[in-house]
Amino acid sequence: MKVFLKKSFLTLLLCSVSNTPALADTGNIAVGLKAGTPGIGLEVTAGITSAFNLRTGFNNLGLNGNATKSDIDYDTDVTLSSIPVLIDWLPFEGSGYHVTGGIFINNNEIKGSAKSQASYKIGDQEYSAGEVGTLTGKMDYNSISPYFGIGWGNAVGKDTRFSVSMNIGVILQGNPDVGINADGTLKNNSLFQKELDKEAENLKNEIDEYEYFPVITAGFSYKLL
Repeated sequence: MKVFLKKSFLTLLLCSVSNTPALADTGNIAVGLKAGTPGIGLEVTAGITSAFNLRTGFNNLGLNGNATKSDIDYDTDVTLSSIPVLIDWLPFEGSGYHVTGGIFINNNEIKGSAKSQASYKIGDQEYSAGEVGTLTGKMDYNSISPYFGIGWGNAVGKDTRFSVSMNIGVILQGNPDVGINADGTLKNNSLFQKELDKEAENLKNEIDEYEYFPVITAGFSYKLL
């Protein structure tokens, strides 16, 4: 569903930009590929004026790993998924240097699961493996996250149809929302649920440094006719 929405969003953007008289006559539209810390994806650039460009597209990447949080070992699945909507300001004519601001539609999330053969410490209490069963957790962030950065490259510049770019910045994605569930014999116990809530809060406090997501990307583009 997320992939369908991304494709629909990009199709609508391309159609609307192509039908804009100010852009249709000049051909200042470019498409490209990029890769970096937000993932791998497609980018579309449209020149608004000689000093301002609009950029959008999508990023996606899946990663598997493990992490230990609050003395519990989790198998983790990380999904990086986002749609940037950015404005580049090019203050120096003929230079690719740009200052960028905008937002990321942020669908980044981390899912984890843990299953112990002995016991768990959940919140402030100790529980047996049977009482807890399998722990599953999910962490995600603000769906609309501001972005600020700088970079080099102008996909719709006059010099050539092919161009390369680099960008460095930060996504202000806020404090994470964390939820933890268990499927053991105590899954419906209200006191146990309170300890799970404490564990989620402990986990949130351990990972609050991810409030700022660093962005480093590189890519290349082709300017359309």
